[in-house]
Amino acid sequence: MLSTLLLIGFIIGIIIYLVTYVYGKGIPNVKRSLSVLCGGIILLLVSILLIGGFEGIPFGIVSIGVISMAIIFFIVGKSSFWKKTLCLIVLLYAVVFSAYTYFDKVNYWVVDKGNVESQGLLTHLHNIEGNPTIRGYKIFNILEGSKGIFLTLGEQMRGNTIELLDVENSNGRTEIKIRTNYNNSLEKNPFIVIGLDKIESEILITDTDGTVYKEISD
Repeated sequence: MLSTLLLIGFIIGIIIYLVTYVYGKGIPNVKRSLSVLCGGIILLLVSILLIGGFEGIPFGIVSIGVISMAIIFFIVGKSSFWKKTLCLIVLLYAVVFSAYTYFDKVNYWVVDKGNVESQGLLTHLHNIEGNPTIRGYKIFNILEGSKGIFLTLGEQMRGNTIELLDVENSNGRTEIKIRTNYNNSLEKNPFIVIGLDKIESEILITDTDGTVYKEISD
């Protein structure tokens, strides 16, 4: 996520620099670089003053990428060769990174709770219902050769439901992000089953409130 946001910032910086050519080819490199710097600072101020909090962090990271490009243009912008080389490197990296992300993307879905029995998960469902103190996740083989992650919140979260936000495979780790919402659910031990076409050796499941769920030991 961090590298993606920085890359976006780099590309925005390049775009701002190129746009300055619309207003004249004779504009000095310093002014072009200052335009990029101003764009990055404006984006940074927006992330802090207008958005703020956790939601503003991604915009702040993008602004760092824009400001970094401004600094680089200050240094190498006088050389036409290095300007073209720099832009080419960033754009090629963006293409390669996008292709890698696309082919490495994990397919995931939420298993319908009515299909838990057909997926061979009925025994574990009975276990968590019989012992609501069980909290965490367990990995199962489900139909069609896929993996299923059975996550339970424990009885202390009774009345909540689970919303799956995102699943990513990165650097040998499967990261799953969820959000819990209290809505008077009747489940004694709230649960969700997440299907994945591929899974890494390390798993990290986090809630938006910062809770980290660990694997259930047999």
